[in-house]
Formats: sequence, C-alpha cells, structure tokens
Amino acid sequence: MKRFDLQYFGTISSFQQIIKEEQIAICKDTVYKKMCFTNRCIILTSQGSLDLSIPIKGGRNQNIPIQEVKIAYDTNWQGQHLKSINNNYKRAPFYEYYSDSLQSLLSTNEPYLLPFLMQVHEWVRKQLKGN
Repeated sequence: MKRFDLQYFGTISSFQQIIKEEQIAICKDTVYKKMCFTNRCIILTSQGSLDLSIPIKGGRNQNIPIQEVKIAYDTNWQGQHLKSINNNYKRAPFYEYYSDSLQSLLSTNEPYLLPFLMQVHEWVRKQLKGN
C-alpha cells in the first residue's frame, strides 16, 4: 500500500500514480507544512502561472497535524478561485461539462482542510474516470 499526501488539485502525474495503485493510504497524521501544495495549486493563465491558495486559520506557520488545520472563510477565496479557473479555462474543450460540479465543490464550507481536500481528490478522480 502506497502512502500519498493530499494536494489541492494535485498534478495529473500524481493522479496517474494514485489511480494505478490497488490500495492507497492518505497521510492524515502528517504535520502541516507551509510552502507545500496541501493548500495551494498553480494554474496556467495567458499571463503565466497563477497561484491559488486556501487561507488557513492561524496562519501558515502552524505545527499541527493536517487533520486539525482549519480553513479561513473571512475572505471570498472560493469565489476568487472559481472566477480564476473559469476565466482561464472556459474555452477549454469539455469545460462546460465540469463547471457546474466544480462550482458546487468550491461552494462547500467545510471547516477543516483535510475533509475538503478529500472532496477535491474524489472530484478529480471522478472527472478522470479513475473510480
């Protein structure tokens, strides 16, 4: 059984590895680390790359297990992420098939980061037809 860290919209190559494994273990006991892709992703835009980051309560310098990290909802980060994704990918082939479920995913108000990342992970796997 291979262990994986969850990422906010991880790379295609990471999902390829996850999908080909028969069993995987999600690392829930790891300590939250700043500057990793646990709560951020990079999308491509016409002006270059754009970092999208999920704000964390208590700041990014926490030394707590990932399962205890809370998402901050004092800014409209979900709307900003959705707007950025829509603006940059709305002309991509088949995007209209994903946009409604993506909006639904990003409109959840899950208090903790780990369950939200699990939802993102399952959404991406479903879109990739990886079970």
